[in-house]
Amino acid sequence: MPELKLPEVLDQRGAQIVATQLLDRLGEEMDLDACNLTRLGGAGLEMLIAAHRQWQEDCIRFEITNLSPSILRVLELLGVDPQTLRVEVQK
Repeated sequence: MPELKLPEVLDQRGAQIVATQLLDRLGEEMDLDACNLTRLGGAGLEMLIAAHRQWQEDCIRFEITNLSPSILRVLELLGVDPQTLRVEVQK
């Protein structure tokens, strides 16, 4: 399954780069590896939510893995359940 490593900082610039990479992989199952992610900005979160919705609409598996406790805390503070950024497809 294709895997894409998220950058250390997912701000406006990082979100644009990742969005371009994801557009190249539309229609493919996707794992986003967040092991390097240390800072998540609003634009980055918005891009992840938009990508999640696209994969969900297409009924294709999409998951963000290896979220650090600090990033999980950011998501919690923003009211986002990390499980909502996951698309599982029944086969």
